[in-house]
Amino acid sequence: MAIITTDDARARMTTDTASPLSSAGAPAAFLRGVERRAAVLAELQCGDAQRGDGAVAATIRAFAGSAGAAPMPTWPVRFWSLLLAAPDLRRPPDDARWTPPWHPLASLGNGPRAALLLRLVGGLEMDDAAAALGVSVDAYRAALQRAIPYCDDGTPDRVGWQAWVDAIRAQVAGMPPERLARLQGTQASIGATQPREEAARSSVATTQPRVPETQASVAATQLRAPDPQTPVAATQLRAPDTQAPIPPTQPRVETPRAPIRATQARAERHLSRARPHRLRMAIVAGVLVLMGIGVGLYLLQPSWLDRLPGRGIRTRTLPPEDAPAARFDADFAAWTHRDFFPIADVEGLRRAQDLPFFAWYAAQRAVQPAMDAATPASAATPVVPAAALAESASISAPATVAAPAPAFIAGPRATPLHAPANVLLPPAMSSVIARIPAHVQADLREQAQLWTAWSPAQRADFARRAAQWDAQPRERRAQARVAYASWRRLDPVSAEAVENAVQAFAQLAPAEQARLRAEFDVLDPTTQRGWLLGPAIGADYPRLQPLLAQLPEAQHEAMLRTLRSMDAAQRADLDVLAQRVPPQARDALVRDLLSTSDVNRAAWLRARLDQ
Repeated sequence: MAIITTDDARARMTTDTASPLSSAGAPAAFLRGVERRAAVLAELQCGDAQRGDGAVAATIRAFAGSAGAAPMPTWPVRFWSLLLAAPDLRRPPDDARWTPPWHPLASLGNGPRAALLLRLVGGLEMDDAAAALGVSVDAYRAALQRAIPYCDDGTPDRVGWQAWVDAIRAQVAGMPPERLARLQGTQASIGATQPREEAARSSVATTQPRVPETQASVAATQLRAPDPQTPVAATQLRAPDTQAPIPPTQPRVETPRAPIRATQARAERHLSRARPHRLRMAIVAGVLVLMGIGVGLYLLQPSWLDRLPGRGIRTRTLPPEDAPAARFDADFAAWTHRDFFPIADVEGLRRAQDLPFFAWYAAQRAVQPAMDAATPASAATPVVPAAALAESASISAPATVAAPAPAFIAGPRATPLHAPANVLLPPAMSSVIARIPAHVQADLREQAQLWTAWSPAQRADFARRAAQWDAQPRERRAQARVAYASWRRLDPVSAEAVENAVQAFAQLAPAEQARLRAEFDVLDPTTQRGWLLGPAIGADYPRLQPLLAQLPEAQHEAMLRTLRSMDAAQRADLDVLAQRVPPQARDALVRDLLSTSDVNRAAWLRARLDQ
């Protein structure tokens, strides 16, 4: 804390020796030297000149009645202690006002304000000021540190302090005559009664030691009335000396009167209670202010925030762009289309969309007896090969009967679309294919070969159908994509069976076609989806579904290849195993099934069934 040094004002108000003046004139001389400062301090402490003058008058009367019994060195402490103990100075009134430059005093509490004024106006040193307030020197230093002005950087404001010093000088020197006369009138009334009190006191105090003559001359000099033009306090602010010894915590001077000690004790208790309360209030106020500022900035978003360092939109000129590695046009988008084959193979897509129904119908035809076993199948009505379901019995198609025109027209036999052989790809296409993952290179190379072999008219027709395809809902495109991929992956035997079923269904009467459609439509959706695997596996799919439902995608091709290599008896054994095995053991069953060779699979299935 900055230590505030004063001029010789303290020397004029304190003494360590007796005065050569009479015992009756010494208190009056002291009061004349302090009355102006007392009036200024009282006014600044309570914020009201009239109330302050009343407190000074009461203090002068109390001091004059008790000063004769106390040593002169204790008078300054006694006087200021009595003044600050006045009721009007202990709590400022509601209408208290501080004029410039004393506005900062309004924000201070009673304790820090009194500590500041004792130093600034009264000119007391640290220990005397602490004794006047009845607190320890450390407590007084803390209160004074809170009251002095500070700069924005946290250092003591020397300019502000000097302005206060100058204002005190002007206020003391320019005190109105009528106000000064009112204060001096109080002393005059006290002086009229002083001789009688001195006579009574002299009769009972004959043993009072006389003041040494060498000290009397000093007292006479120190207790003279101050010159109004003399500077009140040549003050300065400096940093605290942390190495200086700490003064005693008890007041240097003990007053002989119980009222003074009680006043000092009450003041110390008041300061000790007020400090934590003010600290808590300051913390709460600071938090509320910060919260208010944060909410305001968040809601208002003022434009000046963007001008702060590190905020706002920062722009920078980018270097020239690099040349692209390749440029892709409409042709590239066409031959790399994800659904290239479903869009290009019109007849195949139409057949694939009915694959579940015709696979189911092919399985129905395979288990139906011929209408006349002695009558061979007509050449116009093809028979589903027995190998489609691994059956050894020959199956005959029903006899052809006259019927009205069929509602379903089969059209020509459909086969998956394939690119012509020996098509040389342009270097740009080969370079693109080489940079994509290996597992999709074969399909993309076939798409590129087919696109290269097409004429401009065929390419334009594909672009038109691709635009129509992309305009369809995503769910519909996904269903068509899955159906076409399943139809394209059918093995030759299953594909032949499905195509024969298509041609046979086209020969049925419309009523029979409608009956078969209705019979298929009542099947469970999961069962209908299983017929995408073909007529042979689709018949066993409801029983294999627990084993195939959670199959990882990486095992799809291997499982499909294994199921197609199994005959009907082996699939029946696998159906039983799929129902027996608990869910937690199905992964192990799938791994063992896929790792068993075709030659040993039948024996492995029988061994598992016997466990």
